[in-house]
Amino acid sequence: EGGEQGAAFDYGSAFSRASSSVTPAGKTVFISGTAAVSLSGETEYAGDIDAQVDATMAHVRAILGDMGCTEDDIVQSVVYSKTREVEHVFNKKYGDLPWPRIMVIGDICRADLLFEVEVTALLK
Repeated sequence: EGGEQGAAFDYGSAFSRASSSVTPAGKTVFISGTAAVSLSGETEYAGDIDAQVDATMAHVRAILGDMGCTEDDIVQSVVYSKTREVEHVFNKKYGDLPWPRIMVIGDICRADLLFEVEVTALLK
C-alpha cells in the first residue's frame, strides 16, 4: 500500500504501489502505474476526466511522500491517457510540470479508468 491507496493485493490485484532499490546513483524509487483507485480498490470518479486526473496526481504525490521523495526527485514518468481528450485535460492542468515524461494514448487497466501515471525518482 502507499499514499492514499491500500494494498492492491487486498482487492485482487498483484502489484506493488512502489518499490525502491539502492543503486550507484542513489536510492531509486519506482512508482507503479497509479490511477484514480480508492482505498478499497474501486474506481474513483468514473466518467469524470478532470476528477480522475486530479485524483491520480494526488495519489502519485502521496506515494512520493511516503517514499521520502519530492517532485524534484522525479527523473522519468509515463503518463497514460485513454483518449486525446484526456491528454488535453492533463496538459491544461499539469502541462507545466517539470517532470521528464512520455505521453501515451492507449487503454488503461480498467474500462472505467481514463488516466494513469508511473514514475521513477532518484534520491541522490
